[in-house]
This record gives sequence, C-alpha cells and structure tokens, in this order.
Amino acid sequence: MIESGVGLLLTHNLFFLLVLSTVIIAATGYIINDIVDVEIDKINKPNKMIVERVITVKHAWQLYWSLFVIGLLISLYVAYRINNLPLALIYPFAVGLLALYSYRLKGQPFSGNLVVALFSAMVTGIIMFAERASLDTLHNVDLWRYVYVAVIFYGYMIFSMLTSLYREIVKDLEDVEGDKLQGCRTIPTLLGVDFGKTISLFFALATLVLLFAMMYTNFKNDGNLIILTCVGLLVVLPLL
Repeated sequence: MIESGVGLLLTHNLFFLLVLSTVIIAATGYIINDIVDVEIDKINKPNKMIVERVITVKHAWQLYWSLFVIGLLISLYVAYRINNLPLALIYPFAVGLLALYSYRLKGQPFSGNLVVALFSAMVTGIIMFAERASLDTLHNVDLWRYVYVAVIFYGYMIFSMLTSLYREIVKDLEDVEGDKLQGCRTIPTLLGVDFGKTISLFFALATLVLLFAMMYTNFKNDGNLIILTCVGLLVVLPLL
C-alpha cells in the first residue's frame, strides 16, 4: 500500500494495541466459558480445570470484568486515534456474543461452532475494518494492489474459519460424554460420533484443497519456493 502512496492508519503502536484488545476479547471468552462449563469440565477434563481447581469462580469473574474494562478502554483509544469510532463498538459486541455462546449457543448443533469460526475469521477481518479508509483510497488509486491485499486478507479469513470449524467439531467429539450428561445438543451427541468425524473430515479436506490451490497458483506465478516449502511442511503436512 505504501508503494501506491497510500498511508496506513494503524501505526506500529496502534496495531499492537489492536492486537492486544483482540487477545483480551479471546481471554474473556475463555474465562466465561470455563465458568459456565465447571460441571462439564469435571467430567471431560478434571485435571485441566482452572476455575475451582486453581482459582475460585468469584476470582474468575473479577478477572473477567477487569479484562473487559481494560480491553474496552484500549479499543476506545485506538478507535479515537484512527478516527473510526465504529471500531470501538466491535469490542462490547464481540464480548457479548462470546458470553451468549457460552451460555446458550455452544449447546446448540453447529451454531456454536459457527460463532467460534466467525470470530477466528474476524481476527484478520478487524484489521481490514480498522484500515477501511486506507483500503478505499487504495481501491481508487491502485486497483491491482487493492485486489492483491484483499485476496491475502480474505484467504486468511477463510483458512481461519475452516480450521476453526474442524477443531470445534473435534472438540465436541472429545467432550461427547460430558455434553450428553449436561444435555448439550452438539453434532456428535445428536447425530453420532461417526457423523461428527465425517463433518470434521470434510472441513479438513476443504482446507487442504484450498491450500493446494493456493500453492499451485503461487508456484505457477513464479512464487517464492521458501514460502511454498514452509506452507507445505508446517501447515499442509501436519494437517494431513
């Protein structure tokens, strides 16, 4: 973008703060999920529990609200600095949706999995939202570079979404016994373990197909062999 004469709104420091607020959103989601899942975790993973084994529920709530306030202040500051106040609205919306996921959606077939996958995709998407003014300018002055940048961002978002769906269903397969006892209506508890494995395999294969397509396109366009090797060894091979 800089080569096209389009400056970025996020400086290094502001980008760091945006990443930090995103990490805090994820942290609040994990905390409230552990609070809600205390009884389920006693069955599924009693040795890995944090709430009630390492800290009390009361202290977990205190940590949750402390992080919420810190993250909200950070997001407000970043939004103010880049003159993009709607960016600050994403923070309470995201935290609220994660709380809704923990209390209601995670016990519903696929909807909870989809929410987590969308959040994973938006980790990358929030950067596009923060830089939307710069991207609009780039679109007007250099369409080719705009398309190039957009393909990279959307590629990461699709990759994140597919791998998250794969992992979420695998987690449901791991937790099937505890979920049955607590009445959670996940894909494996409703449709069976074998069906859950089939669905997870579908998302894994879809990810592989897109990765192979990306590698082929990159290679065909005289791509960087180091990048292709790293993607093959560090992403494709472990997924296989």
